[in-house]
Amino acid sequence: MTEHWYYDRKFTISLTSFIFILPLCYRKRIDFLTHPSMIAVIAIIYVVILIPIKYASLKIDNVIIKLKPDAWTDVFTVIPVICFGYQCHVNAVPIYACLKEKTLKEFSKSITVSLIIVFTAYTLTATFGYLTFGEQINDDLLKSYDSKDASVVIAVAMYLIKTYTSYPLNLFCARTAIEGVWIEVFRLNTDTILRYEKQRRFLIVTIWFMLSLVVALFIPNITLVINYLGALAATFMFIFPGIMIFRT
Repeated sequence: MTEHWYYDRKFTISLTSFIFILPLCYRKRIDFLTHPSMIAVIAIIYVVILIPIKYASLKIDNVIIKLKPDAWTDVFTVIPVICFGYQCHVNAVPIYACLKEKTLKEFSKSITVSLIIVFTAYTLTATFGYLTFGEQINDDLLKSYDSKDASVVIAVAMYLIKTYTSYPLNLFCARTAIEGVWIEVFRLNTDTILRYEKQRRFLIVTIWFMLSLVVALFIPNITLVINYLGALAATFMFIFPGIMIFRT
């Protein structure tokens, strides 16, 4: 399909990102994402239900299921993936910031429910996906299925919606962190912070979005990103918290 320029991956990613993602990133708060996020939740539920159904209906020959790694050191290869997955859940911070009652009880309740949903979704998807294809499974699970299957096309479309609504949440975390560093470095007073908040927000969002888009366009595989960002995420998980404990 790349014989037509309007089917090219770089064009479609750029166009849809500017139309559907960037406008959602400029808002000061993320409360407005409540309803779009519900659509994203429905999308994930659909995918989680689809994978076991496909496992029961598809009959793939010569599926090789590995019950143990080839070497014990292979266990360490999954650490960057685990750390990267942890880092992708930093949107718990902006969600907490938008809670009406910012109490430990409410935050604990939100985190507990989220962990249960995430654990169930990851476990079902990974288990039945691997049992379906074995070692032939694609890094992107949905690519392992027939692209002409209507149910798979719907899953891809719903996952796309989920991605569009998730990016603004993660960008909110980055924007908040950069803005905090900005205020600290330039030692801005309260009046200056409030006066130029909008200009600062638009500048940070635009630069961050453009850099993310460039990475998405020219990095061929997310595995490369996971390997590097996973190692960086390990720093946030295992080193910085320990430093904070010692400093307190």
